[in-house]
Amino acid sequence: MAIEVYSEPVHYLRPRIQGTNERIIDLWLSRKRSKTKKAYLHDVTEFLEFVGYKHLNEITLPDIVDYQNTLDGYAKSTQARRISSLRSLLTFAYKAGLTVVNVGVAVESVSVPNTLAERILTEAEVIRMIDYIKNKRDKALVQFLYSTAVRVEEAHELKWKHISEDVLTVHGKGGKTRFLKLTDKTAALLEEIRPEDAGPDDPVFLSQKGNPLSTRRIWDIVRVAGKRAGIKKDVSPHFMRHSHASHALDRGAPIHLVQAQLGHASLSTTSKYTHARPDDTSSRFLAI
Repeated sequence: MAIEVYSEPVHYLRPRIQGTNERIIDLWLSRKRSKTKKAYLHDVTEFLEFVGYKHLNEITLPDIVDYQNTLDGYAKSTQARRISSLRSLLTFAYKAGLTVVNVGVAVESVSVPNTLAERILTEAEVIRMIDYIKNKRDKALVQFLYSTAVRVEEAHELKWKHISEDVLTVHGKGGKTRFLKLTDKTAALLEEIRPEDAGPDDPVFLSQKGNPLSTRRIWDIVRVAGKRAGIKKDVSPHFMRHSHASHALDRGAPIHLVQAQLGHASLSTTSKYTHARPDDTSSRFLAI
């Protein structure tokens, strides 16, 4: 099967990455999602600059350790992402037979503090957010994000053909499709914003110019709704997704059902929500 090479060549973005490294990176990036390719490229380029643009075959573990030490001033999440990108590239090159040794297997992951609990709203906060919104489109959007737990990119790409009565078709991460049932309230709010002449390929959430609502604008709408509701946190669309998972599990939803709703490939990812509330414990289920 032919490999689709990254459409924006490495040599165009970073002229000093040359030779075999350039080809390896192009092939590696071709397997990444289009929205993340530049971030991956930035991460590995920073490392290659640090080691003087060595060939990947010449990279040693001390090179990586020295590079990790330069990241101490960055946030843990940034450190983790950069090291993860580097490990991914080195592992890909080795598995593709383009390097002799996979130094990436010896690279230690950066431990990132679990801040999931901080990104979960209470049910009262979510209800207040939605109730305070006057604009019909924005109200439908926030209700939709919470009740379906879709990712912001999935909401951005939503078209009317993806909604059939109360069933939503989501083409999600990794090219996977999932089918979600809309709540009566969500379906009603969406119907209120549906233009009479809406075609199947028209976006559900429109900007004032008639284009699909951008992901940045979706972020802004949610953030403003959070502030108007008196929530001190900087609320993002992902808060809606996290809150959906936590609230559903709190109310007794089977974890595999929440996994399917969120589109998680691994049950262990969904399981994080069962540990996200530090004020809860299995001890309360005991007799004494």
